Amino acid sequence: MAMGKSVRTMLALAAASGAEVITHDISSAFLWSELDDDMEVYMQLPKLLSEGGVDAPGEYDNCGAGKGHGKCARLRRAIYGLPQSGRLFMQALNKFFYSLNDGADSKCRATVSDRCVYRFEWKGHRLDACCHVDDIISTPSSPEIKEEFERRLRAYFGEDRITGGEPASYVLGMRIDRDRAKKTLTISQGGFVRQLLEKFGIEESRKAKVQPLTAGIRLKAYEGKASEKDKLWYMQAVGNFQWLAITTRPDVAFAAGLLGRHTANPSPEAMVEVIHVLEYLAGTVDLGITYHGRDEVLGMNKNKLIASVDSDLGGCGTSQKSTSGFVVMLNGGAISWKAKRQGVTSVATMQAELYAADLCGMELLLLRDLMGEFGWRQGCVRVMEDNAGCVQVAHGQRDSPKTQHFRRCQMSVEEMCNQGKIWLDDVPGEEN
Repeated sequence: MAMGKSVRTMLALAAASGAEVITHDISSAFLWSELDDDMEVYMQLPKLLSEGGVDAPGEYDNCGAGKGHGKCARLRRAIYGLPQSGRLFMQALNKFFYSLNDGADSKCRATVSDRCVYRFEWKGHRLDACCHVDDIISTPSSPEIKEEFERRLRAYFGEDRITGGEPASYVLGMRIDRDRAKKTLTISQGGFVRQLLEKFGIEESRKAKVQPLTAGIRLKAYEGKASEKDKLWYMQAVGNFQWLAITTRPDVAFAAGLLGRHTANPSPEAMVEVIHVLEYLAGTVDLGITYHGRDEVLGMNKNKLIASVDSDLGGCGTSQKSTSGFVVMLNGGAISWKAKRQGVTSVATMQAELYAADLCGMELLLLRDLMGEFGWRQGCVRVMEDNAGCVQVAHGQRDSPKTQHFRRCQMSVEEMCNQGKIWLDDVPGEEN
């Protein structure tokens, strides 16, 4: 499956270029995957009549009861439920995309940054495609290459096996809203949020919270024992928060990460914070990510990555570990973000900030490569950082024996800066 950040990057570029977002679906996709000769997998046959056919569809031999006792068949193709099916279908999909390399005017390759993202070039036109199991999301540069790609897709898999081909209004559960006049593309999950609020009995008219969590909250491990009912309720809620947090709602990423640490034994305080998040969502149901394409809005930052990084110090109430946070923007909207508790305990703000900068830098290395493979090579990416000491250490302007216990992290960030891949910019805290 293509990474979520790859899909969002492609959508952000489509907003700037004005390209359509097209989806295709391959029905019964896994049945296209052939099993290798050395892969022996057998299945029990359905209950059969003596003259052939199936007696009572859906009824199986049931361990020997009825006709067909003891009979089985060797699978030649993958079926749903087989552990190998996903990998085998990806191999079959690769064969299709590489079959597009059939002449000087027709080239196709998978990106190195994400093996489920492809670029198809045909007679001067190009089409970028992200594959998510049996869904193919593409952004063709012209109607001609869209029609050519769809023709080849239907010819390869079968006319009746391919659905879609129209501009998408939903992609992987995300709603897409486009304003052609303003050149904007917005992704959101309002429908999912409404279902979530209904499930947990929260009304949209309820007074909404202005932030996802209570200000300054520090949850600690619960010394009591939560009931199984409370655990199930809590896990269901946090699981939904995490899905939102990795898809279209970076504003709840920190809350989802913090609450997720307490799923094994949630405290009453943690359960109150779950209600707090739900009430916040009730007031921001249709909030999403908007990508822009107008030069007057983006200025010099059109199709350029820009990042912001921060951390707290000792924010975890149990372990006193800090949390790293960053967001990477493209064309006015977020394409990648993370809020992750650090693996070591930082003793100073500068140390916590440097660990966060290193995490952001590693993400930017991947995104720089991905942007280059999409045809937009990136120069030195600006990373906004509000800790002056961290910026000085990263640029080699400050050295001290007090930093020797995290020297490896320091050298990693400094190397990325020296190579011109990222540049930490010291900005005021209110701007970061």
